[in-house]
Amino acid sequence: MSFIKKISKKEDGSATIEFLAIVPLMLLIMMIFWQMLVSGYGVIVAQSAANEAAKAYALSGNEVDAKDAAKQILGTSGNVKYVSASIPSHGASKNFTVTVDTKIDLVFIPKKIMNPPPSITFSRSVKGRVLD
Repeated sequence: MSFIKKISKKEDGSATIEFLAIVPLMLLIMMIFWQMLVSGYGVIVAQSAANEAAKAYALSGNEVDAKDAAKQILGTSGNVKYVSASIPSHGASKNFTVTVDTKIDLVFIPKKIMNPPPSITFSRSVKGRVLD
């Protein structure tokens, strides 16, 4: 009995065990933080694509040029994918709204586990006016 009490009172190695217990938690926190950074980058790139599409449409009045401009901006980013762009007909008015739909892949789930990887879909809109 005294041997068991002696072993249970020794705390040698307890810091190592506590450290090993914290490592998975820290990795999870780092992955969540990284996904937040990638998502913020995705929102910025999507807004930039919507701005470029609006500029192209304002100058040319051509919806194909606007979509190509959005595709070009989103094509350079890694985890942000182009889904669609729409410019509803504005009739006689020169005002328009460009909406660019994108999706951000979740980076911390490997493609080997889930193919295609899960993603977050969102859209950005910009209003403008066709130039003469």
